[in-house]
Amino acid sequence: MKISIAIATYNGARHLPGQLDSFIRQKKPPHEVVICDDGSSDSTMAILHKFQKNAPFEVRIEQNPNRLGYRKNFEKAISLCTGDFIFLSDQDDYWFDTKILEMTNLFSARPDIYVIYTDMIITDENLTPSRQTQLGNILALGCRAETYVSGCATALRRDWLSIVLPMPTEVAAHDTWIHNLASALDVRALCLPPQQYYRRHDKNVSQWRASKPEQMNSLDSIRIYGLADKTAAWRRELKRTCWTRKRLQESTENLKALGLLSRQAAAIQKLDRRISALESRIQNNTQNRLKRFPRIMKLWLSGDYNNFSGWKSVLKDIIRQQSNYS
Repeated sequence: MKISIAIATYNGARHLPGQLDSFIRQKKPPHEVVICDDGSSDSTMAILHKFQKNAPFEVRIEQNPNRLGYRKNFEKAISLCTGDFIFLSDQDDYWFDTKILEMTNLFSARPDIYVIYTDMIITDENLTPSRQTQLGNILALGCRAETYVSGCATALRRDWLSIVLPMPTEVAAHDTWIHNLASALDVRALCLPPQQYYRRHDKNVSQWRASKPEQMNSLDSIRIYGLADKTAAWRRELKRTCWTRKRLQESTENLKALGLLSRQAAAIQKLDRRISALESRIQNNTQNRLKRFPRIMKLWLSGDYNNFSGWKSVLKDIIRQQSNYS
């Protein structure tokens, strides 16, 4: 069982040493760490070379001659890994010493699972833990657990790369792509308790509300998101879902090799229903509240709001402002 860690870096010198130190402290150490740097101009490369010299496992460093951007840099790092299990890492968090051990144990116990993710304790810049976790905040906001996606908390079997790679240029985030495909085929599992700290600071790529180290509740969701026009977000989700469907449709031979061909038709059917539901929500929100109400009720009675947050999404769609999106 060979274990790889894929990490993408860019001007991460401020918090990178702590992240790298947490790799060395693992009770089950990796066999290799593959690092792709996207043209850092700070001391990131010096930190990486020092780590490479002192680490008790293989460290391979690739510095991109031209900037690739966040998604493509991660895609490159993942593609260069040779392990049976690949752990994704950001440059500014801190893993508990049991992370690799617990997640690989779950892989061993669940041979049907190809992607595993864990919850994270949210901290401040100095790694002072809050009482909040990423998943806990998502649930407190009224969202489903299935919506939780975080690349830095993810591990996957190498075999899954036959489905994931290459990533479409239209896909904005590597982690969403990896998880959407796994979720569609029901080959994703959660490892609890949380296995890492999630450091929040002013340079974080993600600024999602659920990542804040404060206690959340459903009123926060309504206050921040609930009544706003969601058409642009729904259209982005629609495109992601269509790309997920396309990849599964084109992956018959690879799914067969993984023993997942029997799940393909049901997964595509599930995605088709979600696509239809998203299209309906987009169309309904172009109408005023009076005209959209019966359409929303029809969509709810059909069960299609189960693709979202059920009755909570129904209420939001009834009262949210009419779309001006063209």
